[in-house]
Amino acid sequence: MPKQTTLISLFITLLIIFSARISFSTDSLSLQNRTIIETLNYFSSYFPGQKVYLHTDKDNYHIDETIWYKAYVSNAMSHKSDTLSGNLIVELINSSGNHIRRNVLPINNGTAHGSISLPDSLPDGNYILRAYTNWMRNFGEDYYFHKNLYLHNPDEENYIGWTDRRRNRRFNRKLNNKTEERQFAFFPEGGTMVYGIESKVAFKAANAVGRGEAVNGRVVDDSDREISTFKSIHDGMGMFSFTPEKGNEYKAEIYFSDGTRKTFSLPGPLEKGFMLAVSKNNEALDIRITAQTHGLAKIQYESIFLLAQNGGRPFWAAEAKLKDTTFTVHIPKNKLPPGITHITLFDGLGAPVAERLVFIPPNQLPDIKISKVESEPGKDINGKSEWELTTNYPQENFIQGSYSISVVKSFSDSLQKPLRSLTSYLLLESEILATIENPFSYFCEEGKILEEKTELLMLTHGWRRFDWEPLLDRTFPEITYGFSHGLSVAGNVRGLASAEAAENVLVEMEVTQEQKTNRYTTQTDDEGNFLFTGLQYNDVFIAHISMPHEHDERNLWVDLAFSPLPEVDYMLNFFTKPQSITSKGENWERTRRPETRLRAAKRAKPRREEQYFGRADQIIYSYDIAGHYSNMMDLIIGQVRGVNIDRGVISLRGMKGTPAFVVDGIMVHGSTFMAVSPSDIDRLEVMQGSTSAIFGSRGGDGALIVYTKRGDETTQRTFEFFLAGYPSPEEFYKTYIDTELYNRLNIKKTLYWEPEFLLKDDEPSMIQIPDGNTENAFIHIEGINKLGQTLSWYRPLP
Repeated sequence: MPKQTTLISLFITLLIIFSARISFSTDSLSLQNRTIIETLNYFSSYFPGQKVYLHTDKDNYHIDETIWYKAYVSNAMSHKSDTLSGNLIVELINSSGNHIRRNVLPINNGTAHGSISLPDSLPDGNYILRAYTNWMRNFGEDYYFHKNLYLHNPDEENYIGWTDRRRNRRFNRKLNNKTEERQFAFFPEGGTMVYGIESKVAFKAANAVGRGEAVNGRVVDDSDREISTFKSIHDGMGMFSFTPEKGNEYKAEIYFSDGTRKTFSLPGPLEKGFMLAVSKNNEALDIRITAQTHGLAKIQYESIFLLAQNGGRPFWAAEAKLKDTTFTVHIPKNKLPPGITHITLFDGLGAPVAERLVFIPPNQLPDIKISKVESEPGKDINGKSEWELTTNYPQENFIQGSYSISVVKSFSDSLQKPLRSLTSYLLLESEILATIENPFSYFCEEGKILEEKTELLMLTHGWRRFDWEPLLDRTFPEITYGFSHGLSVAGNVRGLASAEAAENVLVEMEVTQEQKTNRYTTQTDDEGNFLFTGLQYNDVFIAHISMPHEHDERNLWVDLAFSPLPEVDYMLNFFTKPQSITSKGENWERTRRPETRLRAAKRAKPRREEQYFGRADQIIYSYDIAGHYSNMMDLIIGQVRGVNIDRGVISLRGMKGTPAFVVDGIMVHGSTFMAVSPSDIDRLEVMQGSTSAIFGSRGGDGALIVYTKRGDETTQRTFEFFLAGYPSPEEFYKTYIDTELYNRLNIKKTLYWEPEFLLKDDEPSMIQIPDGNTENAFIHIEGINKLGQTLSWYRPLP
């Protein structure tokens, strides 16, 4: 019942926030076509899309550096800052699909910022940085933000193992095979060709990772008569026109730049149906509908309906009757917002029969000017350089927003513009399913050439947040995840011996941080589960959980719920680079893997002691421990027989999973167990196999049991957990990695990063770069104002 109440209140909130989406009158439309618009409006209101973009300080990194990032969370329709979600999830994932780091950040007015430190133990190779909100999980990973990174660790060649070398070689073979594999596809304008009607047909030639391939070719009919010739214009894309004749089938002979010749069949034309064609001029979109009506029911073509929508919001609609099987209409560009507009044609039965994507470029924002501030005589700025930025935004048009700025130093002579930007992502990338080559370039050029490139992109890429058929049937996505706010602690209370759920038990949690204590209470459900929500803590915090009113509390234990992170499918694309380390380095035998600690096991001295949970397989006493180990991990490595440590995860000999952890008779979380100081331990017991069955399913992989010197015969009644809060933002710091290393690996060096940059319209904005040597340095500013207008600006420092 609480869940149902939450969803009802959620939908009421969404209805209030997202009502009145239609920007034109629908009074003159038929009931059928009004229903189409109302259904689209309902979908956009109750299932609002979100977009996340991460502005990082640069694109590729060396280990021991830090990834600095700022997240922009926007409403998918208006691109204004999102106010519904309170948490953002940012993940670093390796090319095997494993999570390396996962940050949960609080979202404040649609933004969040953080950092990821890159330890020297990370392998050299390809990684993915991705970000999403809890709400976005309802719609699938296609809607997440993804960014490919390459992390350089040249020292790995001196300690890389045989398994990793083999995996890297296998990865490179797969990437090479994909690169050499050729693909070709046709895209008739509007979606289909119709016999007897001239059609524009776009095409895309690419390898299997999506990189465009230059081609030329010709179209022939089934008698080998040449119908048309063509060649690619941009990133493997091109276009030709022809009129298919009934009774003929068509194929294309394609010649790739390396001399490869292939033949592909064109999509089969329809004998009856509609053609939707769009052309643009400076003021309007010219729409032409042509129909082959023979064989169609009169109701299908007598009245048609055109709808133009952007991000799920209708901006223009018109009903029409076909005259001589054609219809022409003009849509003023000023009626449509920047970005991708979807123009859909519905027949007289309300079925979608053709669709076309059109890109409306954003208004050109005023430029920013940057100049170096000459230091005053006698003023010491410690080798730093100062710069001022001025804007020429008219006061009435400038709306303050949120901005981030990075300054990087390049070690190559050419201007290396970013491949993508906040503007290109919100207006272009997030609306197209396939990865786009160099999307930022579509916003850096002007004129007829850019118009032609953009049209080819729209013709060869079609995607939207929904399919019309299930939408019109009112089949909507199933909502499982809500708009999360604050941190949550979930767990389960069960009997220690019986493992039965402790239902309807009062659970109390006490959290102390920075000398301030907060108490929270909740109750378990019928299955013993409990949940605390809305917590606001930074860094690591300690939670003490107890059941204060239970007379048999010492016979209960608490388990926290930690959902394992599933592996992610790493998809090869044209941003993927070959793994650079595939063989041993010159110093392979003389270099030890970072963060690997080895210690010889010592023989335990036998001593008889009462064992509360049965006979232990091994007992380690305080005199074996004293003065030899500084932390629990070193103690386990040095003393426990047959232990295996893999990336910090402990398993006992012959076991696959993690053992149960027990302190003074109470089962605890692994982090709590590892926090026990070796100097406080009276003895450590190790139980394996059937001897640990007393702990139920948790003991199936053995148990590590610690008795502290301060423990007694009674059972501890409070369960202590060390939990991760929101990471505290770090201040940017200057890196001291050797410049020669940057130069050799062709990696940019970050000179300055500010995630909360204040861009002013009435006075210059100042930045101070720690490194005074700014030769061949570039400045990159991203941001969004309160109207949802984006700024993506990249220039060399003068």
